[in-house]
Amino acid sequence: METISSFVRMNKAWYLRKAIADYARAKNMFYHYDRNYLAGRDVTFDHLKKLSELLFVIKEDFHLIFKRVIDPKARKFEDSMRSTPTILEIEWINNVGLLFHKTLVTREIKYVMQQYATDSEDYAEMQVSFDSYWGKLKKLFNEGTEILRTLLVDYSTNDIVLSYLFENDDYIQDTLAVDIKSLLQESGQRSLDDAYVRAGDYCLKSGWTDRARRLLHEALRVNCENEQAKILSHELNSGH
Repeated sequence: METISSFVRMNKAWYLRKAIADYARAKNMFYHYDRNYLAGRDVTFDHLKKLSELLFVIKEDFHLIFKRVIDPKARKFEDSMRSTPTILEIEWINNVGLLFHKTLVTREIKYVMQQYATDSEDYAEMQVSFDSYWGKLKKLFNEGTEILRTLLVDYSTNDIVLSYLFENDDYIQDTLAVDIKSLLQESGQRSLDDAYVRAGDYCLKSGWTDRARRLLHEALRVNCENEQAKILSHELNSGH
């Protein structure tokens, strides 16, 4: 059994929640820029700078909780008190790393185009490079979405992640193409109402009464006979 630091043990679930939220935000940001790109509107250096900075945050957050891979083929990791990533987590970490570095290249190409490439032939060459890297970014975001969708099946047993998914279900559906109900079925959750109860109980214990009330309301809407939802709702409404 690996030895994990108290920091990682206490904060890993929160950092995973944050990484999921930040990745969804990064993809949403990119596809907003992509609509401009496809419409012939300019994607600026500042746009790409914001995207690269967000991807950098995700990349560094991963390093706080996961061991670095030393030899991917042999699955050798650094000797540290961080968590050993699964194969899928390694794929996600690599996806974020590639996105970050290719975004850096893309933004520098754009910088040259905006600042120095006044000659029409040079500008045309830069545009070809920009278009190539833009396609690579789109491909990586599509691949990362598939990786994360599979990971969310496992992460949905984590109450902190589960509460985030429920609170942002429309956004997650639109951005990551993940249907929460289908995801819960794939993860082997007993029922949708029980999942709402778990998330509601977590929020209640954390002192987030408004969130807890919404989640427990959803649990009872799905199954008005859910006893645990009734008990927690009574506890919440009575102020105990």
